[in-house]
Amino acid sequence: GFGLAWATAIGSCVLAVVLGWALNRQLHSSGVYGDRGLLAGVLPPLCLLGLLGWSYFSNRRQLALGILAAFGTMFAVMLLLIAGCFGLFGFNAF
Repeated sequence: GFGLAWATAIGSCVLAVVLGWALNRQLHSSGVYGDRGLLAGVLPPLCLLGLLGWSYFSNRRQLALGILAAFGTMFAVMLLLIAGCFGLFGFNAF
């Protein structure tokens, strides 16, 4: 479940970037400008929550626990990246 969740997160992020780019390109060609393509960024969390719900409600509790563990590591990586950014900003006196 752990590896499947990370693979789903990475794959859905790539899909969200491609979908957002294509949506922005289509909207720009029709004369509509804005940031509607950024809505594709909602896709990765929804994919992960869908995978978690599917595994839990189809009696694959071990898989659901692995996905929850992956959520925990994703949260930890996010916190480390944010702390690193604050450290860089603090060190450079911004």
